[in-house]
Amino acid sequence: MKATCQVTDCDTDVYAVQICRFHYDRRRRTGTTDDPVRRSRQRDRPCRARACTNSGQSHGLCSGHLERLRAHGDLREDVPLKRFQDHRVAAITGSRACSKCARIKPLSAYGRDGQRRRSECRACQEEREKAKRIPRPREMRDYAAPYVCRSCGVKKPADEYSLVFRNGPQRHAFCRSCQSDRARIYRSIHRDRLNAHHRWWTRQFPEKRAAWKAANRERVREYGRKSRRRHPETQRRANWLRKARKLGAPQPRDRRLMREYAALIRSDPCAYCGAPSVEIDHIVAISKQGSLDWDNLAPACRTCNPSKGNSSLLHFMLRRLS
Repeated sequence: MKATCQVTDCDTDVYAVQICRFHYDRRRRTGTTDDPVRRSRQRDRPCRARACTNSGQSHGLCSGHLERLRAHGDLREDVPLKRFQDHRVAAITGSRACSKCARIKPLSAYGRDGQRRRSECRACQEEREKAKRIPRPREMRDYAAPYVCRSCGVKKPADEYSLVFRNGPQRHAFCRSCQSDRARIYRSIHRDRLNAHHRWWTRQFPEKRAAWKAANRERVREYGRKSRRRHPETQRRANWLRKARKLGAPQPRDRRLMREYAALIRSDPCAYCGAPSVEIDHIVAISKQGSLDWDNLAPACRTCNPSKGNSSLLHFMLRRLS
């Protein structure tokens, strides 16, 4: 892309010394690139800003309003021009006028934007930032009236929606049942990530976990009871591990393999009598230092499992035959 002439209102390509061929020849003849006829016309034409008596220079504006337009993008005609000072005057006097409040303040009251001072003083800038942080007024609605859930599309009463606080109290867009379904789906998809985060948080903040459990003891107990009723197999395996630790029995080499194998043989018939199985038995009892590995598990019915007890397989089978 070629550079253009540096003279105002000239878009011709550069010829030499950053100006076009026409202005280069004019400067060689007259010593300047200004048009004397245009300059005399501009001197006679007043500035187009309201209530400004200065003569227009470029774009129909005086030098003061032109600098203001370049610096702020607005003429700010309601602020008198005499309150604004040129940068050269500010460098000499050490003060300048704020573009918002139009008060003469020292240069130390203005922040920097790179190498140049900002046009607004720090006080006006802080007021503008504070106004941005104030929440905008929202249209108040009747939170007790029923409205339609965005997920299921059913009109439900306000009690079916949870209350959230975003720039004031408001009802959630989804009803409680749809919200639970969405949370359940999210947990099923990101189960590994959530479990890893829970383990990290438990190791990172053990005192917070203990303090929360102490403050919500009844809630923890109720959650444990619900979890045991909902996941009986998990509770049964936890009982095996606790009993093995208590009796000093060897722990399983692979807990995941033990869990998968126990779920696989649950639908098999009883290994001792052939009846439908409802429990998992240890061939060598845990009280006899039996292992919790998959090769020590066998399906059993409600009759054979308590009848066998902690006796060996050979003694139990001989007792059944006798």
